[in-house]
Amino acid sequence: MALPVEVLTHLNEKLVNRWHTQFEASGNTNLEGLWRRTQNRENKDESGWSPTDQRRRIVHYIDQYDLVRHPEDVGLGLITPYLWREVVSPSDEIAKYLELLRADLNRRRWEKKESGDQYGHYIKDDLEIKYRVFERDPHDEIEGRSFPPGYIVMETTISSVEDSVSSDQKQHPWEVLKTGIRKKDIRGNPEEIDDLRILEKRGLLPMQVELGCGPSIEAGIPPLYYLHGIYYVHNSHTGKFIFGPQKDKLLIDIVQNPEKFYGRAALPFSASLIAEPTPFYKLLAELHDQGIIVGDIITNNFDGLPRVVGLKERYIRRYDEVNITPKIDFDPDAKSLVVVGVHADRRRVEHSARDQGIQVIYVDPEGYRLPDGTFTSHLLESPQDEDLIIRKTAAEFADMWKSTFR
Repeated sequence: MALPVEVLTHLNEKLVNRWHTQFEASGNTNLEGLWRRTQNRENKDESGWSPTDQRRRIVHYIDQYDLVRHPEDVGLGLITPYLWREVVSPSDEIAKYLELLRADLNRRRWEKKESGDQYGHYIKDDLEIKYRVFERDPHDEIEGRSFPPGYIVMETTISSVEDSVSSDQKQHPWEVLKTGIRKKDIRGNPEEIDDLRILEKRGLLPMQVELGCGPSIEAGIPPLYYLHGIYYVHNSHTGKFIFGPQKDKLLIDIVQNPEKFYGRAALPFSASLIAEPTPFYKLLAELHDQGIIVGDIITNNFDGLPRVVGLKERYIRRYDEVNITPKIDFDPDAKSLVVVGVHADRRRVEHSARDQGIQVIYVDPEGYRLPDGTFTSHLLESPQDEDLIIRKTAAEFADMWKSTFR
């Protein structure tokens, strides 16, 4: 695959300027994702754990994007891809992984640089793939992690020939793994409100805002489960984790057609650049100007849409050890934290707000509509007894605010 891979072409001046404001100015030109799926007793319903079924699959990627300039045109391109996948499985499954991978590398005419029973190095244009099989990962030895007899490790890296990912960044999977399995919150009984004047009456203004994927989806940006499908994280219909060479086709997809794979993987990033801020984002900017919203927008989203409307943001979906559970300093004037479209408090932001005496208010419909119009309930995990909830989408909340205060 020749790099860069252009994922958007013919950018006009507005989009070029947006690139600088939305991504480059903040240094947020990488798209990073990390998923660890382990078979543990605690997640046996999703993972299929048993005393002899203790597989592990970790996927970590960091893709670097930038403008691609031509004499009379400008595009957005994937400059340097990096993907690392490690699987710990029974040896017969690893053997099948290798068999399928090697067959496709040969079929698709990847250039063999070196190859042996337990390793391989192949190149195609500017992309290379390296894999190796070994008994036990040193990180597991250090942490005292063990697996059933007969389990071995397959590590694979697919990247640009000029790898630009730092050694610290490559440690992110192990830093996340050390945190253990996330313990889900036990939902309380939040108070539902349908009159925004309550915020004034109870002295809950000004407010700070935390954003999840809900507002981004309304702006046309693919949801996280889109990437779950591309990277074979879990089955979106059953919720079951994906393990094994018959179901985990990630490496095969890349080897067979890397341009197609990276075009699909880039969609959330390219969609972010061309997405128009919705009335909800414009309302955030207006309320910030009026002092009703204070502080940075705390966001789990990489899309940078708050910056497009002139707001500062704090991106918290990061994987270095210090930021896995970040220390949140809320604006000293904030009386409440309004949490919009966040299903689970993975970065403990709402916990931190409660600890600091800040009222937590959720904005979420707690469900979604199917194509036939049927509403399916999907309750939030995080709300507690003392919290408030407004069962609206971001768009509905914006309309509700305008009709209440204008």
